[in-house]
Amino acid sequence: LKLPTTEYYILFDLECENSKEEFFFLIVNLIFGSMKIFFPLLWTVSVFPLVLNTLTVQAYEEKDVYPIRMEKLNKTKPVWLITGATGRTGTLTYKFFEQESAFEVRGLVRNLTKANQLLDCGACSELEGIYLGDVTSRKTLSKPMKNIHGLVILTSSVPIGRYPFFHFPKGEKPVDVDYYGALNQVKVAVANGVKHIILVSTMGTTEPSKMLGHIGFYKLNAEAFLMASLTPFTIIKPGGLSDTEKVENSALQVGHQDILPITKPGAQLISRKQVAELVFNAAKMPDFSVNTRFDVATDPDTPAPETTDYQKVFQDAKSILSATRFAFKIGVNEQ
Repeated sequence: LKLPTTEYYILFDLECENSKEEFFFLIVNLIFGSMKIFFPLLWTVSVFPLVLNTLTVQAYEEKDVYPIRMEKLNKTKPVWLITGATGRTGTLTYKFFEQESAFEVRGLVRNLTKANQLLDCGACSELEGIYLGDVTSRKTLSKPMKNIHGLVILTSSVPIGRYPFFHFPKGEKPVDVDYYGALNQVKVAVANGVKHIILVSTMGTTEPSKMLGHIGFYKLNAEAFLMASLTPFTIIKPGGLSDTEKVENSALQVGHQDILPITKPGAQLISRKQVAELVFNAAKMPDFSVNTRFDVATDPDTPAPETTDYQKVFQDAKSILSATRFAFKIGVNEQ
């Protein structure tokens, strides 16, 4: 319910025992809002509803009940939800979005203590845009995805131990997280009218092997599902992820079908911070990034300045994909 009196709105819990009191405060706010419509001078008085809301919340806190929740309603900023926000790449991505005044950012996490340590999110409650959820449970995704403009999928299964002596926790295998978890996110986001979904996948999906529980196979199928949803998408497929600040000689190289213009095979590295910054720029310039799927890494053996022109990165990705399609069509005709 949007109120003309303030940039806040009230969410009512109809199951609350104090519904009469809720109704009273709703009527007061509506009356005051209507008065401001018919008496323009009252627009100069903007503090009253805020004070009323504050007293309302305080009154309920004193009675140790919380029948209403006050949330800030941003009328202009697009809301972006970062899932996997406490992961190594997710944390960096969340901070890029948080520092951008043009966006309102939310984070989906599984552990509030970890979120507090990594995201500097204060109380790390829903009022700060932090939501507890599990991508393998669709019912936990509806609330954080309500009214979002964009979704960044940064969730991934994580093995315990080193190859070949590793395992995945129960319910957290690649099929659970990278496939069904991704599908759940796309489905709920689409149901909530999302405008843009950015999926961070991986290179190496042209020959998805059995390594790491078929993770490449399941990520590839998640990509296909997202593309088939007809939702504007950007699919970023990074090479080997590095925890360093930036990979030396860190100009980004884009490609397709696991082919990059890099001199030494197997040298495709990219720092997590570079991936986070690429995701952030994909959200900032949808006119160039939407409906693009591409591999990306850096070439440590070829000195190059750091990438700053992200518009060119997305244009190069589209041109490479177009060239690949054209070459494929010629091959078919020749046969």
